[in-house]
Amino acid sequence: MKSARGKLRLPTDPGTYLRSRLKRSKIRALDVTLDHVTTIANLPEIHRDPFDRILVAQAQTEGLTLVTADRDVARYDISVQDARK
Repeated sequence: MKSARGKLRLPTDPGTYLRSRLKRSKIRALDVTLDHVTTIANLPEIHRDPFDRILVAQAQTEGLTLVTADRDVARYDISVQDARK
């Protein structure tokens, strides 16, 4: 979205760029599942950003640690690592 709005310049199209970075970092993308969606419905209204709520639901459902600098996200019942450190 930021690339499309001109707020983020990438050397290639976003799909190619993200795939190359995931491969280089040996990170795999996590698909959004029905379990994640139903978890979102039960999250407290701490954060209103739908993308952040999806990440929180995925972390909660999958038992993952979410790396973020967003203090509101850290208020959810999930494991969080501060991205600023």
